[in-house]
Parts: sequence; structure tokens; C-alpha cells
Amino acid sequence: MNDKHHRNKLAIRALCQALYHLDKKRVQQVLSDLLSSNANCHFSCPLGDIAGAELYNQIFAPLFSAFPDMERRDVICISGSDQDGAEWVGCAGHYVGRFMAPYLGIPATGHIAHIRFHEFFRFSDGKVQEVQAIWDLPELMLQAGVWQGCNTGGQSPPSHQMQVCPHQQNCTKSNSITNVHPMQPVANTTD
Repeated sequence: MNDKHHRNKLAIRALCQALYHLDKKRVQQVLSDLLSSNANCHFSCPLGDIAGAELYNQIFAPLFSAFPDMERRDVICISGSDQDGAEWVGCAGHYVGRFMAPYLGIPATGHIAHIRFHEFFRFSDGKVQEVQAIWDLPELMLQAGVWQGCNTGGQSPPSHQMQVCPHQQNCTKSNSITNVHPMQPVANTTD
């Protein structure tokens, strides 16, 4: 493995370990050391775009409040360069813990829940310049028994019929976690 890719992977591993152990101070320190001063973080809707300096406060602090015993469990972590020579580290796995407080308007269940993630970190000069992350929040909604799906009449579609919400194109920085609309409970149905 190329030395720079190995170094980048080790830098991300430090973040993964801090998140695995839910060491809040360590997460803040690692993010401070890891992110460049002008890093841009792009999360899937409704989280949107967040400046790197706000990543802990806007993303991780609310997550820790909702999942007070959360663990990050990585399934895979890879590194390499893209066709333009940019250095990337990609991770996939789950955030797992007891869902004890509402998160993004999704009501807490008091039970173990998970958020599947795919996170990609672009490095330059040893610092993360960009984060692109997809968190499977629709799955968390399904675990909580709520669904605010597009064009589904409020019902959860079978997983093979999941659709991309046509409103996603409007997911911008202003659509941060403070602008999420409350979810409506899914009616119990028998099919």
C-alpha cells in the first residue's frame, strides 16, 4: 500500500476508534486535527452541507444525545486515489446504540437501533478537505415505526420499491437538522 494512503487510513482509524468508544473529547480533538480549516462536509438530506468546523456540533453532538451509548462499527475501510489523483478514504458500517432521545424529528424507541453509513474523506497534504457521507436515515425511520416517504401516502414502501425523494434536490445548507419536519406515525396495516 502506498505510504500516503496508509497514513490517511490511520488518520481516519483514529476517528473511527474515538467514535467506537464514544469518547466525545477525543472525537472533537481528532476532528480538529484531521480536518483542514476550510473542509466542506456534504451529508445526505436532511443534514446537507456543513463546514468542517461545525461537524462535531451539527452532526455528532446531536447523534450522541440521541444514542448515549453509541458505537461506530466499521465493516470496511479502503483508501486510494481517484481518476484525478485525489486521495480518498472510504468507510462503511453502522452507528449502533440505544435510541434514547429524538433525532432529526425521529422519535426515540428506547431500543437498540442502527444507522448504516458510507463516508468518504478526501485528503490533501495530510488533512481532510472534503467529506461526503450518506447516512441511511430512512432505515432509522422504519426502525422507529415512522415514515415520511414521498408519494407513498405515509406508508412505508417495500424496500425494493424505495424511491429517491424528488425534494432531495432542494437539500441545501439551509435544510440542516433544525429544519426537519416532524414525522407522522405509520398506521399499522396487515397485508
